[in-house]
Amino acid sequence: MYQTDLPYLQVEPTTHCNFTCGFCVGRHMTQQHMTLETFREVVSAVTNLEHISIQGEGEPLLNPHFFDMIALVRQLHPDARISFISNGSLFSSENIKRLLSLGIYRIMVSIESPDMDKFREIRGGKLEKVIRGIGALLELRNEMRLREPLIGFAVTVMKKTMSDYKGIIALYHELGLDGGMTCQFLQNMDIYTAFYNDDMKAQVLNDLDLEWMEEVVGADPEVTALLAPQPGNPNFYSGLMSKPSEGCPWLTHGLYVNRNGEASGCCYMKDVQTDGLGKVTPATIADVLTERYHIQAELLDGNIPHGCKGCTVAQAIQTRILLQR
Repeated sequence: MYQTDLPYLQVEPTTHCNFTCGFCVGRHMTQQHMTLETFREVVSAVTNLEHISIQGEGEPLLNPHFFDMIALVRQLHPDARISFISNGSLFSSENIKRLLSLGIYRIMVSIESPDMDKFREIRGGKLEKVIRGIGALLELRNEMRLREPLIGFAVTVMKKTMSDYKGIIALYHELGLDGGMTCQFLQNMDIYTAFYNDDMKAQVLNDLDLEWMEEVVGADPEVTALLAPQPGNPNFYSGLMSKPSEGCPWLTHGLYVNRNGEASGCCYMKDVQTDGLGKVTPATIADVLTERYHIQAELLDGNIPHGCKGCTVAQAIQTRILLQR
């Protein structure tokens, strides 16, 4: 493999957001849009790109160059899949038309609860507006007889929303979504919890909560079906994580680049001063991927690198390596 080959790339277009989720670390970062020139440097640096996710800690549609970024990917990597996660509040008529004109593969909409009051308490936005926007997006997509973008839900599970999964599934079917679901538990890595207030810290799932999620939710056939990778149509994360890798799939096949064009090993490594791999440009990409290789080598030596501390994937790899010795 050439040193510029990168199958999976995630690029953060902005840290700005119009919602106020208490678990979002992006609210505590410098509020900044990625420039189109920086984006151009990043996407022109890599080869053999299979899937790019244009999202980070902010709402992607707030970047004034978001649609130009998509068009640029289409120009430089015509066969790559393009996806992003949105809070769903900016699906205006004009934005919907532009989204449907650019060949986007998948859009995932963030949700924690189908209850409008609980949604607003968590996110600071109106679920009814999100639902109207999704409905309008799907209606026009279907009128145009387009198969894509696939539309799904990206679910973050908090202690107070654990039992809301049935309602989320019902809303998924009611809206006629077809992009499946992703699910992650409220983050407990230090880089996130450092910004949680006491109420938010209390929402992190404990061991008993995780057992319940595994035994009850994990055994639900509807949940299993929606979370399962769609044959031939994997989402960004399921596609990346299913790629064969002796170590972490992110460190073998993927890269995260923040709004300044600075790379890190994955989307959970936020401290680029400590854990960064350098700026991504055509002149530096080989060095960046070499640095990424060094993190993987440390992990495969049985040690957890600084930026991977608290990561369940890294912990599982370390345990496997130690048991093999």
